[in-house]
Amino acid sequence: MTTNNRMEMRAAIEGLRNTPAGSNVEMHADSEYVIKGITEWINNWQKNDWQTKDKRDVLNRDLWEELLIEIEKRKVVWKKVLGHSGQKENERCDVIATSFADGKMVILQT
Repeated sequence: MTTNNRMEMRAAIEGLRNTPAGSNVEMHADSEYVIKGITEWINNWQKNDWQTKDKRDVLNRDLWEELLIEIEKRKVVWKKVLGHSGQKENERCDVIATSFADGKMVILQT
């Protein structure tokens, strides 16, 4: 069992791991949590010993730390895409993720 946020983060981590170190990467995601987390919130979390403004432990710290390691090896530009808006690649990813979560395997035409 896991959460959609953890899976969004895992997808970003694994996607980056599959690009060579030193690459310029344009990362597209529909997850506001991932994009804002890595571009806005993470610096303060680190400064505050992985605590939120409310003095709570940052959720998914293990994955944030993994993601940091991967982005430090590359030049990454983050691009927000709207989910469920007809964007072909995003819709395809959603179908694949949902099918795996449901224990089904879906073969899609590209």
